[in-house]
Amino acid sequence: MKSLKIKSVFCTAVLAVAFAILGLTTSLTSVFATDSVNAKAYLSLGEEIVLKTNLTDIPDGYNAATMSFTLGEDTERVEATVTNNSAYFEYKGITPNYFSSEVAMSYTLTGDGQTTLEKSLENFSVDGYAAKLLDLYPDDEELKQLVVDMYAYGEALKTYAEKGNTALTSVQEYGLNPSEFTSIENPNVKNVNGTSDKLTWKNAYLYFDYKVNLAFSFSGTFAGEPILKVKKENGEEQTVEELEKIEIGGKTTYRGVYRSINLSEYDVKVTAIVYDGEEKVEKTVDYSLASAVYAFQSETDGTYKQVVRRVYNYGLSAVSYSTHTLSVKKTDGEVETYRLKVGEALPQDCIDENAIGYYNQDDVTEFGAIKDFIMPRKNYNLAFYYKDETTEQRIIPGSFKTGDYGLKAMGVGAIVDGVRGTLMTFSGAADEYFRFVSVCGTSATALGIQAGRTYRFDYILVNYGKTSISFKLIGVQTKTEMTTDKGAVISNSVTLESGEKITVSMTITLTQNNTNAMTCLVLEEACVDAKLGVNMTKTNADAEEHTHTVTIDSSVNATFENGEKSTILEWGSALPTVVFETTTEVGGWYDVADLSVNFVGANAFVMPDKDITVAPLKKVEGTYLDFGYETDYAKNITCAQSTRVSTIVDGLKGHEVTLTPTAKGSCSIRFKSKFSTSKSVSGMTFYYTIE
Repeated sequence: MKSLKIKSVFCTAVLAVAFAILGLTTSLTSVFATDSVNAKAYLSLGEEIVLKTNLTDIPDGYNAATMSFTLGEDTERVEATVTNNSAYFEYKGITPNYFSSEVAMSYTLTGDGQTTLEKSLENFSVDGYAAKLLDLYPDDEELKQLVVDMYAYGEALKTYAEKGNTALTSVQEYGLNPSEFTSIENPNVKNVNGTSDKLTWKNAYLYFDYKVNLAFSFSGTFAGEPILKVKKENGEEQTVEELEKIEIGGKTTYRGVYRSINLSEYDVKVTAIVYDGEEKVEKTVDYSLASAVYAFQSETDGTYKQVVRRVYNYGLSAVSYSTHTLSVKKTDGEVETYRLKVGEALPQDCIDENAIGYYNQDDVTEFGAIKDFIMPRKNYNLAFYYKDETTEQRIIPGSFKTGDYGLKAMGVGAIVDGVRGTLMTFSGAADEYFRFVSVCGTSATALGIQAGRTYRFDYILVNYGKTSISFKLIGVQTKTEMTTDKGAVISNSVTLESGEKITVSMTITLTQNNTNAMTCLVLEEACVDAKLGVNMTKTNADAEEHTHTVTIDSSVNATFENGEKSTILEWGSALPTVVFETTTEVGGWYDVADLSVNFVGANAFVMPDKDITVAPLKKVEGTYLDFGYETDYAKNITCAQSTRVSTIVDGLKGHEVTLTPTAKGSCSIRFKSKFSTSKSVSGMTFYYTIE
């Protein structure tokens, strides 16, 4: 016998199931100010449709609140305790066949010795909520279809129950009609398995209350009260807590409602199992939501049939809304497709073990670590990116100068041609321009910019926009001085059609120390909404003529990591790792041939433009005093002159001060000594090494 059970509450929140699946708890909020009390009302679509209301800024002295919710002729009063001048209420009385009804709301506040406050709020309806949702996401066709099918389901319930006012026309104005029902084939999931004289399965059917459920009824002879358990295919058994004992005509029937299933699982097989105490009865039944739909799709009763078909269509819309296509591009160019739920991680079998991250081929500004990928609510064309194998220095364009510099532009981090770069977006007329800055490294080092050195910059440019872009790149010395007499270097004209890529190289001798390389982009033709991807490398073009040998002094028991005492470094480079025979804390390095050349700090060494032999400075703990960092003379004293140079004294940096008398007699001269940090000198002892 076919059964369709609908309780009088008519599916509170069955329409919210898909949103719960997606993790989309919506809260489009209406705010009402009522004197000093503020009220916020919003719908939460989780496992139930819940109208939630918050009262805040309740005056002191009020400790109890009541909210009245009226839908049609029914009024439900919800009580709450006022805590921290706030009260919270939930109303679960909105059912699918009453989506077009307005809920009237009013509250009452009471307190000892306080005048009772009573206020009415603006009416609330699902119609209004749905309109806000669809207006918020006007281009989301799957959301539209879900909402329309949701309303079609509510309208079918209204027709079947012969009461309610849900009108499909409330949402059809957004351009979609309910999904057409397509007959399904027999899922063959309606089986009784095994045999037992003590158990008779009566029925399996859809059961509606606050959501769509599966119900199972059975009778039998048991030693005690039976236990009903249900398991999904490949899942674990779950005990059904709602097991109702029904006595009819002296016969006992048990009915259990299984709620742990939702509409997106319409084709998942579930198995019902009865236990007599600890003993499993070897007679089970298989069923699914699809089985129920199949049983009713040809039902002669049109209202029954329509409800079931709408349930089925709504389930399909929920699946479509909550799952999307992931297309993964592999290194061989092949594309594999997957169907993932919103929020799912990347399938393990699609991950390239050599990749370090992923990016969206349709929007290269979407990228990240593989472990952080979460399937969004849209189809996604994914590709992997890999460790950057270039031997050149990779630099990232950024820090856009616009306004007075020319046209307006902005840049966002992106994966450009498979490596980290920047997506530049801009619009402008011919001859307009902007400047972008690419951070290289510390000024006056090999990674940064050193005055007088020559560099080659390679720009990989990809047009990710829909229209062509024509422009020139100009390497500049400073600001936007874009003429050759100011030392600028100008590229050839470049025209890129949509999807095209080109590499532009420029060699320039820069005259100032800097941390950045500066480039101007000048439009040769007007463009609108241009999207230009750029990744860059920097090559020190004159490296060969500025490469020298650094040697660790023979007195130092240490080598470089390769075991050698010497290595080749480019001017401006840092010192490679030094391996000491015994544990040594290094406070810096100095040139043993010229003690005035020293680098205070463990990582302060910068290769000079010459060969150098170095030894380590001692590490200084706490505050230290830099003796003689400056000298001055007492007034009217002219008996001596002094000079000072940086030097190394007992493994520490100091100064060598030379006094040259200019006249006979006694006189005074003062040396200033500088602390490394601000300190009071009270009670300190000073030590000087004097030769």
